[in-house]
Amino acid sequence: MLLNQTELISQRQSLQDMAEFGSVIFLYFFVDRLDILLSTSKHYNRDVFYFIYSIIIIMGISSSLQTLPSSSIVLHRSQTEEWKGWMQILFIMYHYFAAAELYNIIRLCVASYVWMTGYGNFIYYYKHSTFNFNRFLQTMWRLNFLVFFACLALGNRLMLYYICPMHTLFTVLVMACLMIAPRLNESSFGIWAKFFVCFLFIFIVWEIPTVFEAFWWPFHWLLGFSPGDPTKSTLNEWFIRSGLDRYIWIHGMICGFLHPYVSNLVTRLEALPTLRRTIIRTIVFTLCIIIGSFYYVCVLSKPRKQYLKLHAYTSWIPISLWIILRNSTPTLRKRHVRLLGWIGCITLETYISQFHIWMMTRKPDGKPLVNLQILSRKYPLLNFLLATMIFIGVSWRLFILTVRLKCIAIPNDADNRLLWRNLLLLITFCGSIYLSVVGVMSLSDVLSKNGRLTSGAEPKDMMVATAVKAAVGIKND
Repeated sequence: MLLNQTELISQRQSLQDMAEFGSVIFLYFFVDRLDILLSTSKHYNRDVFYFIYSIIIIMGISSSLQTLPSSSIVLHRSQTEEWKGWMQILFIMYHYFAAAELYNIIRLCVASYVWMTGYGNFIYYYKHSTFNFNRFLQTMWRLNFLVFFACLALGNRLMLYYICPMHTLFTVLVMACLMIAPRLNESSFGIWAKFFVCFLFIFIVWEIPTVFEAFWWPFHWLLGFSPGDPTKSTLNEWFIRSGLDRYIWIHGMICGFLHPYVSNLVTRLEALPTLRRTIIRTIVFTLCIIIGSFYYVCVLSKPRKQYLKLHAYTSWIPISLWIILRNSTPTLRKRHVRLLGWIGCITLETYISQFHIWMMTRKPDGKPLVNLQILSRKYPLLNFLLATMIFIGVSWRLFILTVRLKCIAIPNDADNRLLWRNLLLLITFCGSIYLSVVGVMSLSDVLSKNGRLTSGAEPKDMMVATAVKAAVGIKND
């Protein structure tokens, strides 16, 4: 192929996509690691935060409100994309402005993403009853392609982008739930039995720390991460992140299973006389307000540590209430905001890109403590606007490139032979890149240590440091 001009011309678009993707990954490194561009500290002003967020929502509703032809479809694809969109805007703004007071709400947003993982994947696999290798590889590509190269280029661990392994885990669990003993999928009893087994599995693994450590220890090289506290288990961060939403994906599957029954119920409700329909909606709305108020007072308004103890067992309540209210009338069901849905399509790209071209971490596995500064600090809002335009534009291009390259590597109509060939080539290519990066980093560490050893005064400092560490170790023992 490399010597065939005709073949090169036919693959021009693919080669351009690869080159553009590599350029964006280099942009990550250029902005976040080279210390060439300026940075500015984060500043949270509640009034400014909610003003910007409200403007985005109002602009979306006024300029991109769309209507579906049918009002009987409950929680359709456009509506879930819109849901992801307004949550993602809140999520990235929370990071950009360091809006710590919104922490509990952001945890609910993350739980909602995991809920949609269970809901969407269950509906697809339950409806089509197909568990082909092609679909699995495409899903894994979508979730992990960008984060793989981001980790390699920036020297970060996977757990810095914990959303990716978390969604990968729950996607695999949904597939396993339906793929194992597929005959049980044909009866309601079999499906509910599978839900119970999933709940039991999660309970045993996550509620018993020793079982969790034993179960995940073979993957500690991939999921291990203990920022700032080496005394903790390397799996402690994974235990916290995945454990917060360990049950909500099962609730998503349950909602996916009940979706046809709920749609039928909604159709029957719309056929009732106007008075009875209004009374029922009023009762449902009132109950939602009462339950939501109770949840806010008893759970959501609690301090961070107290809230986290309740989150895994209560996050299904506000999610259920939102679904009910969002689909309570034909007008609400039919309409969706396309701008928010568009943002919802690029949640993965905006999640990863925010740390490196909108904000800055400045070091491997670092937190995004500062924001990118393009204009003078005298104009923070204009700087926010310009940086956001670049950030969203790059994220959209990454989404397009990820989809295009996925279609090249894992075609929809590919047979098993082609899939295995492409998979082998991908593993070889990614493995060679990974080993090259590890080799360069190891060589850099060795040269750095040798440089310190030959610098004259350094050995004395190292001896002092070693003595201090030894003394501390003796004292601790």
